[in-house]
Amino acid sequence: MSHRFFVLALMTFCLGLELVGADDLVGAASGPGARLAARIEGLLDSLKETDYQHTTEINEAKGSVKCDCSGLVGFFLRHEFPEAYVSLKGDEAAWRKRPLSVTYYQTFVAAGANSGGPWQRVVKLQDAAPGDVLAWRKKTLKAGSTTGHTCMIAGKPEIIGDGKVRVRLIDSTRAPHENDTRPDGKTGMGAGYKTFLVDAEGECAGYLRGQRVIKSTIAIGRIVDTESATSHAADTDFIGLKTQQAIELAEQRERSWRIIRKDGEPQTLKWQIKDERLNFVIQDENVIRVQRG
Repeated sequence: MSHRFFVLALMTFCLGLELVGADDLVGAASGPGARLAARIEGLLDSLKETDYQHTTEINEAKGSVKCDCSGLVGFFLRHEFPEAYVSLKGDEAAWRKRPLSVTYYQTFVAAGANSGGPWQRVVKLQDAAPGDVLAWRKKTLKAGSTTGHTCMIAGKPEIIGDGKVRVRLIDSTRAPHENDTRPDGKTGMGAGYKTFLVDAEGECAGYLRGQRVIKSTIAIGRIVDTESATSHAADTDFIGLKTQQAIELAEQRERSWRIIRKDGEPQTLKWQIKDERLNFVIQDENVIRVQRG
């Protein structure tokens, strides 16, 4: 082998190693999470007006976003990822009419690292990727008040010091972050950077507000393609039925139902989640999955 050929081969090998590393990072942000990130980034790029409010009013075509933090994330889940939306469960805000920040937090904690369902918990902040959802809950919950905060991770987390990790976020908030896209005094949708505190295992333990340390319970969730045909053992006999047969069986059992995905296309959902409702995923007129929510 000539020296020149050896050098070229070595350069190609090294380049290949670099590409594998890059692919690994992309892989962490691929799948449903990558699609969520693209949709929310796209809306941010086309944003023309925004404001923070608890009623969700989003018009993508006009670039208008008026909502709170959980409303922003929930809007995209309802339209694109119905399986993940109906899986949002929690009992810490019994007064809620839709999933709130504490609901996201509870869902992520319950999901674990390998749940088989639409959500997977990301324990270490440094393992998070664009499209992952981060939620923290307030220590004290009160009806009629916010329960915490929900945001989408929009960049690779960066270690900036001992136990400190800086992350780009997209959210809707009254309190903009560092290097924020929102003009001074403007609330609503935007992107900015926030510094989180992590423990020895890399799990979030709080965040910085200016120079002040805020201890908080934080959890990160990643949307994944669900492997489970049902979320409830009593619903297995729906699998394989024709759509009309499934509807008739649901009505015999006095269960409310709806179709959340048909032939790969998501069906836009209303906000409310009901624990006992049957949500059918239909492919070629056959039920291939049923989830409650």
